[in-house]
Amino acid sequence: MKITIEATSSKEVKTAKNGNPYMACGIKADKWYNGCMFGDEEIKKFNDLKDDMEISIATFQEEYQGKMYDKFRFPKQIDLLEERVAALENAVMGNTKKEEKAPENVPTEQTGTKEEVPPETIENKDNEPDDLPF
Repeated sequence: MKITIEATSSKEVKTAKNGNPYMACGIKADKWYNGCMFGDEEIKKFNDLKDDMEISIATFQEEYQGKMYDKFRFPKQIDLLEERVAALENAVMGNTKKEEKAPENVPTEQTGTKEEVPPETIENKDNEPDDLPF
């Protein structure tokens, strides 16, 4: 998803047990997105961001202590490919919106209703034959 950065926030760079650097950070666009940059390359990429820049990020939600948080990360190749596939699917199905559309031949809700069976038509267990082989 493309966003225009309104503000950024970051904490100091720390070092993990394995010696790799990481940094907690956030980006504000329409709302705040939290993230964590791992490795010198991602940290440098985040530090190079400026206000009013338009960038592409991958967003997701994560639950922490019963509350949902909006998170982000820089898109990986798989994220970009998924975005392209979704755009192709929408184009093929005639849907130009970003929302996903259910195929027309697949029902989206149950259309039938349950028929009620009168109690007198249900066999009583007491009337079962005694000569069953099991």
